[in-house]
Amino acid sequence: MNLKELKLEYNYLLNGTSKITITDFVNLLIEHSDASVIEFQYSLLKNFDNKDLFYAIRGEFYRHKKDVKIFLLNKIKTERI
Repeated sequence: MNLKELKLEYNYLLNGTSKITITDFVNLLIEHSDASVIEFQYSLLKNFDNKDLFYAIRGEFYRHKKDVKIFLLNKIKTERI
């Protein structure tokens, strides 16, 4: 599944029309370690519309391993709280 399809599936999950579970969606996110998908997953952490979806995405972010460490270190340099 490419980034465009992941974004569509996320919207389906938000409006209740998805054919996959939250767990399946999070697993699809984790399958991709490229920067654009990690950035997308990170951006989803700003949306609290579906608490179950938010907690699942947040809880599995670490599974990107080394890729997420580098990503977060770069975010720290560029984002302000």
